[in-house]
Amino acid sequence: MAFLSNKCLIYILLLFGLIVPAHTQFKNIGVPEVVNISRESYGADAQNWSIIEDDQGSIYLGNNAGVLKFNGERWYVFPVENRSIVRSLATGEEGEIYVGAYNEIGMLDTRSNGEQAYRSLNHLIPEDNRNFDDVWNIYSTPEGIVFQSLEYLFIYRNDSVRVIQPAERFGYAYLLGDQIYVVEKGIGLRVLRDGGLETVSEDPIFTTEEIRALFLLEGDIIMVGTLNQGLLLLSGGELNEWETEISEELRQYKLYTASLYRDKFYFGTIRNGLYICGLEGELLQNLNRSNGLQNNTILSLHIDRQANTWLGLDNGIDYLKTSLPISFINYNFNIETAYASVVHQGRLYVGTNQGLYTKRLDDLGRVNDIKFELVEGTEGQVWNLSVHDDQLLCGHHNGAYLIEGLASTLITQTRGIWNFHRVPGRENLLISGTYDGLVTFQKNRDGRWAFRNAIRGLDVSSKQLIVENDSTLWMSHGYLGLYHLKINRAFESVTSLKKYHQSGGLPDTLPYLLNMARGQILISAQDGIYQYDSETEAFDPNPGLNQFYSDLNLIYLIREDPDGNLWYSSEQGMGVYRQLEDGTYSKITRPFLSLQEALVSSFDNIYVYDPENVFIGTQNGLVHYDPTISKDYFNDIFVFIDEVAISTHETDSLWYFEGNESSGEFGPGEAFRVPFQFNTFSFSFHCTDLENAGRVEYSFRLNDFDMGWSAWSRSVDKEYTNLREGSYFFEVRARNIYGNISETDRFYFSISPPFYRSSTAFVLYLVFLLGLAGLLLRIYLRRIEHVRSQEETRQLDAFREKEAILQEKRVAAENEVTELKNEKLVAEMKYKNKELVNSTYHLIQKNKFLNSLKLELSSLSKSAKSDFVEKELRKISRKIDRDFHNERNWEVFERYFDEVHQEFLDRLKAKHPGLSPTELRLCAYLRMNISSKEIAPLMNISVRGVEISRYRLRKKLNLPHNTNLASYIMSI
Repeated sequence: MAFLSNKCLIYILLLFGLIVPAHTQFKNIGVPEVVNISRESYGADAQNWSIIEDDQGSIYLGNNAGVLKFNGERWYVFPVENRSIVRSLATGEEGEIYVGAYNEIGMLDTRSNGEQAYRSLNHLIPEDNRNFDDVWNIYSTPEGIVFQSLEYLFIYRNDSVRVIQPAERFGYAYLLGDQIYVVEKGIGLRVLRDGGLETVSEDPIFTTEEIRALFLLEGDIIMVGTLNQGLLLLSGGELNEWETEISEELRQYKLYTASLYRDKFYFGTIRNGLYICGLEGELLQNLNRSNGLQNNTILSLHIDRQANTWLGLDNGIDYLKTSLPISFINYNFNIETAYASVVHQGRLYVGTNQGLYTKRLDDLGRVNDIKFELVEGTEGQVWNLSVHDDQLLCGHHNGAYLIEGLASTLITQTRGIWNFHRVPGRENLLISGTYDGLVTFQKNRDGRWAFRNAIRGLDVSSKQLIVENDSTLWMSHGYLGLYHLKINRAFESVTSLKKYHQSGGLPDTLPYLLNMARGQILISAQDGIYQYDSETEAFDPNPGLNQFYSDLNLIYLIREDPDGNLWYSSEQGMGVYRQLEDGTYSKITRPFLSLQEALVSSFDNIYVYDPENVFIGTQNGLVHYDPTISKDYFNDIFVFIDEVAISTHETDSLWYFEGNESSGEFGPGEAFRVPFQFNTFSFSFHCTDLENAGRVEYSFRLNDFDMGWSAWSRSVDKEYTNLREGSYFFEVRARNIYGNISETDRFYFSISPPFYRSSTAFVLYLVFLLGLAGLLLRIYLRRIEHVRSQEETRQLDAFREKEAILQEKRVAAENEVTELKNEKLVAEMKYKNKELVNSTYHLIQKNKFLNSLKLELSSLSKSAKSDFVEKELRKISRKIDRDFHNERNWEVFERYFDEVHQEFLDRLKAKHPGLSPTELRLCAYLRMNISSKEIAPLMNISVRGVEISRYRLRKKLNLPHNTNLASYIMSI
């Protein structure tokens, strides 16, 4: 094998027009932003053997656990049928995803519910060829989908598989243009043409060396990447070494995978990560574990549609944002939070919280030497770097240093030097703000800057300082306000101090931040930018600048570069107003939006070295920005509805979906229809802006349900519950950090009404209502007949009622007459009862009187002295006795008594016929409720005699002991 010198090869390449000027620049200062994705993050095994991208921008990786998919928001794993390692992936002409694994060929298919799943094609392979080991490569060609294992080539087309067998064994296959090149052991490099293999080269290297890459260059020259011998060029059947810087690196660190993207080669190695080089083989960058990667073994790589790089590692996945014009000089370079930066005498100096670090500017792009060196003696917090008269001064927590190369000289131990400012008209004098006031520096006899003195009269921290002239300063303190100072001619003391805090036209809210642009002193506050009016000694809003910076709240820093561009940092982040040829400005913010959260608040550091090198201090190190590298920040982004979960209160049904508007699966007239019980919908969506994954915002709405678009948020799910029947469409849109808004994706669906509100139900309701109407009509007619019959009955009843009323009136009249008679009888009865009572009481009184008279007569008779008198007195006494026993009195009493008490004595005699007249009288008296004491005179016996008579009466009446005699008599 003949070998050509490197210069000869380059000459040949130039002769054939292979090496052309790069049409894009490449950043080799720092490293791109690297996103490390661990196996815990993506939820599968460590090794990733293949990477492809589908039509929507989702990334697929061949993993030990199956096929990995990342859509910008979620990771999915699709195992193959035999659960083996997926070594290869490819996309078909219509976006199909083909899969190669151990003894498996197949594809990701879409099931009836829209879910992706692996479908094997092994059944199409002849049974004798189904033991074929791993499928290492898959390519889509005009002849079909080619699956390459070391045992066979399978060509899948029209649902059938054709098998090509090697004489001995295949090596790896590669797609150059639209043709498959494959290494065949024992023969060499071959090409698949017209269904067969033709030999391209029989060079022994193809059978003795492992070929890891093939690239077809102009002039039919093939670049061959080998595992152990670096890069070779195959031209006219002759293979030659390509002696370049990258070839030597690949020989040492073992090439495993490669890709050619635009004018750059990307080489993944086994031992030292990723190499990126130009078409001439010049080494541009090496990314490995020491500067950001998770692992040094790269098994697969892919450059996506956004020109960013995916790396499948032996342990994890790395995503490199190689399309951005920014890169990072971070902790891998020994740089932590960057507070200051400057280029001086060919060196880049970076002030950090750990000290001052430096590296030669020419060495920033060196691959094998990335570390910055610590300037001796500067350990600790660096606040400021300033170059004055070609001398580098470092403001430090410990004081001020004069920096020369890697050496430092402490020129003052005054703590906390914030800044260094020239004094106009005093070229040999610098003034600095410190933690405790102001100090000055001047040149000594050797022309070196040295400490001069501290200025008396101010002991306030002076981080914000602007020198107006040789005697006037402005100083701002974040908590105390703004100071206007005058210094004496000797710059030894403050002669006057005026403090502004909520005065002089400044707003009430602090802070007041000092900046100078275009020779003008500016004060930034929360409500705008102010300028000082020396005549009124007050501050007025600057209308021009406030309009210029109208979309910014509080501006921390304004810095003008040599080209007239205005760089700024504010609460909304940083940006630049780039001055155009016509004097107008173009605002540029998009390159810096990803840095917004990493900027060092209140310690903003923007250093413009030249039009191609801008250095920005962040919490994550120093950022390098190259404005000459173009980046299209206005690329269209796309949002997709990928999952729709439809559920009831009891069950869930998951549907995988990718937008029924964009995919054409459903349209407004072909809505996805579900029964009413499935009226809970959950939507999941994603945006395939992988560069901004995790920072994309979404807005969504459901027509006829939501009042409008939702607020932008990071939520990637939305649920609607208990929806009513009807036709709906859910739509979602995405917005990335650059403010680009996607077209909406929609999901049309329709919820059938419940049966009781369905068309069938309404027909049944109509039939029921008609039947009910007929029934009601029949009932109504029967009701009319019934009412007519009732009316006849009512009339008859009314007639009878009138007749009854007349009868009642007649009876009432008779009753009234009877009542009057009864009332009369009652009155008479009352009268007679009254007469009876009066008569009885009269009789009682009479008997009492007669009895007393009798007793007196008896007494007189005993005392009479004459027999005649005694005889006459006894005669009178007998007359009295006759009156006591006069039955006529009893007959009268009995007659009255019977009239009042309704023939009580007759009833008593009938019930107790054995009663004597005396006992009948006693009963009559008891009926009248006369006491025993009152009965005694009526019967002319003693009270004791009455009690005895009552006792005898009880015995005759056979009354039990517990029955009251008077009550019994009253009841007869």
